[in-house]
Amino acid sequence: LSGGEYKGLQEFATDVRLVWNNAMQYNVPASEIYQNAAGFLETFEKKWKKINKNLDNEGTKMKLERQKFCDILRGIETNEKLGKLVLAVQRNCPSAMEMKNGKEIVIQVSKLDSKTLEKLMKQLSAEAD
Repeated sequence: LSGGEYKGLQEFATDVRLVWNNAMQYNVPASEIYQNAAGFLETFEKKWKKINKNLDNEGTKMKLERQKFCDILRGIETNEKLGKLVLAVQRNCPSAMEMKNGKEIVIQVSKLDSKTLEKLMKQLSAEAD
């Protein structure tokens, strides 16, 4: 996974299942290989279920954080504060920036990673104090 061989966790999980299912398909049920593969597959599925649950919780948390950020963003009243925020986004997550019509800057909030979003929220909170 960390080597970038997989596009995502689902692709990785598919390969893990393929390995253990192949071991069971090409060996007799009474064999040690079949038994080990069945055990590994069962263990993997239990752990995978926990991983998916955690991923779902993280996804929901990120959606709420992004929504909160958007709500705060809409309330920014000064160009100075808005300019500081745009610079922070550009510095920390340039892929979330988009220029429209050569003069309008759009922040793609869905592209903000969790670290950048956290930094931006702290910046906005500090400025509100």
